[in-house]
Amino acid sequence: MIKRKDVVSSAIKSVEYDTNRNTLNIYMKDGSVPVYYGVPEKEYNSLIAAGSVGKYFNENIRDSYLFS
Repeated sequence: MIKRKDVVSSAIKSVEYDTNRNTLNIYMKDGSVPVYYGVPEKEYNSLIAAGSVGKYFNENIRDSYLFS
């Protein structure tokens, strides 16, 4: 199942999570779409519920998971 959600952020447009592959796609406002691997679903849920999506992403996801 794929879950996609638009978010309020100065740098991130939306996020998409694939529950079958545990991948998290971050759709940046600059047009780039890094894909993060091995991300638990609870991390996606915490990201979209965060008061600051960008801050949560920077502190908990960006340097914690492999990406391409």
